[in-house]
Amino acid sequence: MRERKRVPSLLLAALILLLAGCGGGKSAYAGGPEELAAAAVESQGRDPAALERLDATLDPAALEAYISGYYGLTPEEQSGCAIYRAGGAEAFEIAVLSLTDGAEEAAVQAALEAYIHAREGDFTGYAPAEAEMIAASEAVVREGYALLLICPAPELARETAEALLTGGTPPTALPAQTAAPTATPEPTATAAPTADPAAGRTAYVPPHTDDMTIYDTSAILAAWAAGDPSGLGEYDRAIYDAAAQVLDSTLSEGMSDYDKERALYGWITWNLVYDWAHQDPLMEVSRDSYGPYGGLVAHRAVCLGVASSFQLLMDMAGVECIIVPGASYGSTEDHAWNMVRLEGEWYCADPTWDLYDDSWYGLEDAGQWGPEYWDYFNVTSDRLAQTDHQWDYAAVPEATATRFAG
Repeated sequence: MRERKRVPSLLLAALILLLAGCGGGKSAYAGGPEELAAAAVESQGRDPAALERLDATLDPAALEAYISGYYGLTPEEQSGCAIYRAGGAEAFEIAVLSLTDGAEEAAVQAALEAYIHAREGDFTGYAPAEAEMIAASEAVVREGYALLLICPAPELARETAEALLTGGTPPTALPAQTAAPTATPEPTATAAPTADPAAGRTAYVPPHTDDMTIYDTSAILAAWAAGDPSGLGEYDRAIYDAAAQVLDSTLSEGMSDYDKERALYGWITWNLVYDWAHQDPLMEVSRDSYGPYGGLVAHRAVCLGVASSFQLLMDMAGVECIIVPGASYGSTEDHAWNMVRLEGEWYCADPTWDLYDDSWYGLEDAGQWGPEYWDYFNVTSDRLAQTDHQWDYAAVPEATATRFAG
């Protein structure tokens, strides 16, 4: 998914020009950020009481650090706030900040838009629907208040807040939130390889946003080859036992390397869930999630843990597989995936971005889950580059084959 440019409406643009240089002056509105934020939340069919309210749960120092570290606003620019958010796998976040007279409105809006851009990067590839919602979000400065509106209908939230600020009539709110309808994305065609592997690709600059050190599985593989895991430590033994159980339940005699890959990829993408703590700025991600323990034992991992789990299973199954540490979102977010070698030819596979999502697919059992739902299984390097993946193009094999695609 590519970055989208948000063009403000003519009304919003006019408001920004009108307010420029006003120094955050207050209107006659007698309420506060709490009332504005709660009304904006309710306009989305959400119950404010069911969301986390950061200004009520964080201590003053932590709240100040959140606002300055993520929103980019200093204590001198705002004097009060109300912040509602869902957290974890949900990007929903509505914040209203009361601006001081010294706040530069254009700078405040630019800072909040930068936060929206960063949040879109957090969810791109991992949760497409959330990323699309964030891309359409708004940051608005109005009547001495700054509004961050990361929600399904930001224009409705904005109009609701503006009605309160100006004494108008709020628009009709969305119905109370229900489960999102399921949808199946359209299949995408595999592009033909280019003559120059790097031609037209986004330059790769390691983001270094995460520790992408790959977990050493050599002891586990040696024990597997010897058929004796007794010498493994408790941690590696748990990984070994979990991996052995997966292989026993998914593989059968006479399988080709492709059959093994397809079966193990299916198991990984059906049984693992993404560790959404990674997308939550207020949560700490366990280091387990970066390795095969997270994927195979806890069944919860970030991209490196998913890729490590898939590689370990493939190694134990005797199929050549490597991890590619790279990036996404225009080389601003660390990301990792795999490459698999089948009959001498390389293929790219990104199991993390193919993880099953019940809210998106709505399937009932693993028997329905397969390549027709996978967008990143055995694709070419060109195809992967076109889907917002970046890596050291000269350091890994170039995947051009299509024989075992899908």
